[in-house]
Amino acid sequence: MTALRECPHLARLEMASCGLGPKHAGDLADILSDATQFTASVNKIALSGNALTGGSPDYNPQTDAYDIQTDGKDISGVSALFSSMTQVAELDVSNCGLGPTATAELAKVVSSAEASLTKVVITGAEISETDVATLRAAAPNGCEVVW
Repeated sequence: MTALRECPHLARLEMASCGLGPKHAGDLADILSDATQFTASVNKIALSGNALTGGSPDYNPQTDAYDIQTDGKDISGVSALFSSMTQVAELDVSNCGLGPTATAELAKVVSSAEASLTKVVITGAEISETDVATLRAAAPNGCEVVW
């Protein structure tokens, strides 16, 4: 992942279903926290299908595959990752095993005055409608939350 620091023209980072876990989310947060050419250029990050909270794959009847992650409850990586998302416009963390605690961390970022998010995809998150409502209420005008 450290090679990402040297990608000045990368606008979209697609790392869907590639085995990332809490540690990798933390590593990506470190890269996004640095003032590098990469952080200035990337505006969309897609991490769908990764066990970002340390969960395990669960069966998805819509895709007939084990591509939904359960809530592993380890929010160490996503907590750091979400707080480093100050330049990202779109974030796809669908089917990443986000539960109520991880979603609360995401709500902090979405409501942040520094956040530039315009779209957050959390499809498959193991959360209640109340959690989604809280996240949507925290989102600035123009930020779409897809559940």
